[in-house]
Amino acid sequence: MSNKSPAQKSVYAAVQHMGGARSTRAASVRTCMKFIEFCQSTGSPIQHMKTVTFEQVQAFINFLKSPPPDSGRKALTTASLHNTVAQIRACMTALHGKPDQKGITAKNLGLPTRSRKGTKEPIPDEMFLDAVTKAELAGEVGFALVLRLERYFGHRSLEALMSGREIKKYITELEDGMRINQLSAMAPGDSVFPDLPVTDGAKSGRFRKTAFIAKYAVQSIKTLLDTLTYFNAHKFLVEGKKKGLKSCLARARYLAKKCGLVGKYSMHSIRYRYAEDKLIEYRDAGLDRLDAFRLVTAHLGHGETRANALIAGVYCQNAAKTFPKMPRKRDLSVPVEQLTAMLNAAYAAKPYPEPEPALRTCAPDQIPPNQASSGGV
Repeated sequence: MSNKSPAQKSVYAAVQHMGGARSTRAASVRTCMKFIEFCQSTGSPIQHMKTVTFEQVQAFINFLKSPPPDSGRKALTTASLHNTVAQIRACMTALHGKPDQKGITAKNLGLPTRSRKGTKEPIPDEMFLDAVTKAELAGEVGFALVLRLERYFGHRSLEALMSGREIKKYITELEDGMRINQLSAMAPGDSVFPDLPVTDGAKSGRFRKTAFIAKYAVQSIKTLLDTLTYFNAHKFLVEGKKKGLKSCLARARYLAKKCGLVGKYSMHSIRYRYAEDKLIEYRDAGLDRLDAFRLVTAHLGHGETRANALIAGVYCQNAAKTFPKMPRKRDLSVPVEQLTAMLNAAYAAKPYPEPEPALRTCAPDQIPPNQASSGGV
């Protein structure tokens, strides 16, 4: 027989109807459980998450903003408080609790506007190449491939670790079409190299297609071929001490610190570099600000409605300023697929510089076994 209260049971019932990734739903459960415990301890118990009142949420937020000195808790940041309110609201909405009608919003709770400005910067190429070299010299070729996938395709760490199935299918399709050996004739935007699909490891399993950076086409294909060779002998690009993806991800983060990828130039800053290079490429191809933002946002796996906030405020704060100002009103009816077709025509009509020298990589027969259980870099 379950010892959970009706309120706790209602949280688990709400999770079944929530969207988002598994980790996002798990975070919502933790927050709601803490909320239920707080209300119980203050003499205002919750019978069901659907019946939560504004006063209960306000008391919980005030406690998190200014916890008592003897509680041993630190005050939450503005961003964390906004996340807390959003998680409670999501749980109520899943149960048809109508939080808006009860006034349970961040504004009504007195929370200041949160800043979405990114804390990372696009990593310099010299630092990226240095990190790749350190990983390869230490025998962590799989981790070097993770960094290269982030750099040339904008993968998240988890997406790169699990990319084997999609890359194998992609390379097979290229080989079947006799296109894999046409690197020397590569032209930006050429349909010889279609966009790379990404699903495994993506947030909420949302399918997307990420595009090549034209001037790094050679390096990109070499990265895919090296990754495919590595996956033939390994389940993941990085293997942890334990079997399982969680241990692999922890190992990758450890190796990132050993390779100097910390602070504003952490692993995620490599994704910033991909986004900025792709945005500049679209700008040079003649796309206006909004269309370029929409495409880059789609490549990164975010929704089009957040294009301006994410690209101008997070990923490409400097490159976004190089676009001319746009009129206030714009026709947003042009689909991303049509923008891609316009790009291909622009690329074909405009000469482009030769690809940059390829990144040094190990030959397939020189790839050492992954030293996941060794002492590190």
